[in-house]
Amino acid sequence: MTANQQIYSMQKAALLVGEGANSLFKKLRMAGVLYETKTLRNLPKEKYIRAGLFTTQFKMCLHGDSPCIHEKTVATPAGLNFIRELLTSTGRTAPNVLIPKQNTALGNKTLGMLKDLLVA
Repeated sequence: MTANQQIYSMQKAALLVGEGANSLFKKLRMAGVLYETKTLRNLPKEKYIRAGLFTTQFKMCLHGDSPCIHEKTVATPAGLNFIRELLTSTGRTAPNVLIPKQNTALGNKTLGMLKDLLVA
């Protein structure tokens, strides 16, 4: 993803595809696109990040006096098209994803940054 490429919050993506945000998150979890576990809930799985369909953004927030980092899922334009295809398909699983070579480096960089944050 280039610096000037548009991204969509999942709330905006849901609006654009005619779904509610909670419903969209549920359908993406059921299709295996997003994690369901408590600590990673609603974050995209690695192959969808590598494919350039989704990424995450970090936001600093406070819980009382304690700072924390909140991570949220955002969709790329290709991810928005992927969501539309998923919602119109008859199956309950996500369509096959091919990872373009140019997206592999971006995915590796993004995942490396995530791992660095988790280790720190």
